[in-house]
Amino acid sequence: MSTLEEKAALFQQYHVKGKPLVLVNVWDAGSAQAIQSAGATAIATGSLVRCCGPR
Repeated sequence: MSTLEEKAALFQQYHVKGKPLVLVNVWDAGSAQAIQSAGATAIATGSLVRCCGPR
């Protein structure tokens, strides 16, 4: 899978009426590997931007 179109087509195949797509949100490589090992079809990622100090 190298092109964006191919990736989009594969992701669209996961959307099946009556069988919801559940995306587990992971925070790091270790949790992503654990979720993948558990059999997840797809994995979501999130990010948090923190800004510390005076502006």
